[in-house]
Amino acid sequence: MREITLPAYPILTFDPMMSLWSASDKLYESDVRMWTKHDKPIRGYIIIDGNVYRFMGAGNEEIIPQTKVEMGLTSTKYTFEGIVRLEVTFTNPFILSDLKLTSRPVGYVTVNVVNTDDKKHFVDVLFDFSEQLIYRGKKKLTVGGISQLAGGNVGFIGRRNQKPMYDAGDILDTDWGYFFVAGQLKVALCSSRAVQKYLSGRPIKTGKGFCKELIADKSATIDKKGTFSFHFCFAWDDGYSIDYYGVKKKGYWTKYYQDVYAAIREGLKDYDKTMARCLAEDTGAENEIIPNFGLSYYTLLLASFRQVIAAHKLIEADGKPIFISKENSSNGCAATVDVTYPSSPLFLLQNPALLRGMLDPVYAFARKPVWRYDFAPHDAGIFPYVMGQVYAIYGQYRRRSYADKKKLPVFMYDRDDIYNYKRQMPVEESANMIILTAAYYNETGDKKYIMDNFDLLQKWANYLVEKGFDLENQLSTDDFSGWLPKNVNLAIKSTVAIALWAKVLQKLDLGDGKEYRVKAEEMAADLKRASDRGDHYAITLDGDGWSTKYNLVWDKIFSLNLFGEEFYQKELTYYKTKLNTYGLPLDHRNSYSKSDWMMWVTVLDDSDETLRLYADTLVKMLAETTMRIPYPDLFETIEKAMVKGNPMFARTVQGGMWLPLYAIKVAQSDKNYLL
Repeated sequence: MREITLPAYPILTFDPMMSLWSASDKLYESDVRMWTKHDKPIRGYIIIDGNVYRFMGAGNEEIIPQTKVEMGLTSTKYTFEGIVRLEVTFTNPFILSDLKLTSRPVGYVTVNVVNTDDKKHFVDVLFDFSEQLIYRGKKKLTVGGISQLAGGNVGFIGRRNQKPMYDAGDILDTDWGYFFVAGQLKVALCSSRAVQKYLSGRPIKTGKGFCKELIADKSATIDKKGTFSFHFCFAWDDGYSIDYYGVKKKGYWTKYYQDVYAAIREGLKDYDKTMARCLAEDTGAENEIIPNFGLSYYTLLLASFRQVIAAHKLIEADGKPIFISKENSSNGCAATVDVTYPSSPLFLLQNPALLRGMLDPVYAFARKPVWRYDFAPHDAGIFPYVMGQVYAIYGQYRRRSYADKKKLPVFMYDRDDIYNYKRQMPVEESANMIILTAAYYNETGDKKYIMDNFDLLQKWANYLVEKGFDLENQLSTDDFSGWLPKNVNLAIKSTVAIALWAKVLQKLDLGDGKEYRVKAEEMAADLKRASDRGDHYAITLDGDGWSTKYNLVWDKIFSLNLFGEEFYQKELTYYKTKLNTYGLPLDHRNSYSKSDWMMWVTVLDDSDETLRLYADTLVKMLAETTMRIPYPDLFETIEKAMVKGNPMFARTVQGGMWLPLYAIKVAQSDKNYLL
């Protein structure tokens, strides 16, 4: 684990509806909150010989001073020093190669108390989980219970009136489901007043009606230089997670466990083994990345790993894992194609089945009668409703809750007037789907997947051939920057997608890909000629400004040889003249940057110079930004203030931090199916 500085630290991260962060330098300086910025108090106290010290959450008690915070890929560890040394570690065991473990809604809190003097001490460590964890907004009626489990105790708390998935939107945390704590320790339900009385020396009073706080408590006497260690599980059961084209789906973990109690039971049993696996993942990553790429780059991976995964929900449909992203902080869409695009490198590296699970909902919608376009959809719903594209839909057709009975789920409409064509992203999403599907095939050799979707891929490739060069005034994934006609970076994406489709056809013997290859070569030559401005290539075919050409990376990764080293080097050299204190601006129109695209263009440099330089600036941004939010991907590069308008944070796009590693994997692998 490494000591790093972030604007927010992951604490309990499950999915878009339960992802808790500490937005303070010290764990006791503020309450834990959801990625949405809504407070979700968890208070932590250590009582030493009757004296109360707070180590977590806001309050008026004396604190035990925090000395450091360390991060691993799956854990966040806080250390406090006083009469004793207190270490508290929060772990979500995301091992992506193991979907049973990754989807299991069970995490761990590990506590270690070390006596640092020559005296014996009585120590009591108490965690107080507020009922606010499980409802949104104003106070709701809650219920809870305590029972025995696996030689210990388990307690839960949840809303009395459960309405899973009753609404959809962006800045929403859960308003349904149950939160659990379990382990070989005291678990209790009590009022907040009872907690304060306990801290003053009275017993915890529990009973009916005290469903406001869920308590985990353990105590021991430690001798001089002695230690006191324990752990417990926290768990989250949302009941139903996703409405997948009219079918209510539970989390993928229910494929393996009868209920959440069975999942918790196994989580407790497997604690040592699971923590050892997490440690092995951390150690392996450190030993590989830091010597070769530096601590700054490794810091970016630590900052993003749990955030990326927790921006998804894993379910099962038709016997396959379906991985539904939520477009956090930017519109709440589900299975957004141009969010999957930047996030894909992490999953291509660690489990390509998850990328397939991100593409499947889009392919499914593209076959519905309501989708009558020759290009790919933008998304497959609004989280947690996977019911068809909501982006660019006219308001009278958009269903926001189950209570809205006047509107059909999008996929059930059979008409062609429900979308505003001008708000679509036709070239962006069609190219994304071709590129991502080709990359998935390259990792897996899954020819059946290509065959199952051949008709759509061919149609989208033909659309790009016709429409993908001299682009009309249309949106791209960087829509926050505004519309842009004759967009060179977007035309580059279209060009490499056509070339990749040519390669797919040739490798799988599905037809003559030569005409597509010739077209891609013609487009690349025309793009270079029309956009060349001497020391850089322009943002538009007829403009003089500049932009970050991050879509070039596939030309490099898949050896398409369309644009060439001279193009790459000219762009990289020019970018260095535009690099600001906190990063590389997206283009000449604004001073804000996108961290995912910054990391992508480092792949164009065969050395690690650009990677290290850009990683250093991003780490500086994370350490100095005034934005106390999970790793933002849209930020100012000159000032430390938040981007004016809509900030983007807690998003899965930070999976793009892994693209340099994915590029190396492709270059070194002898199991590429496309190359």
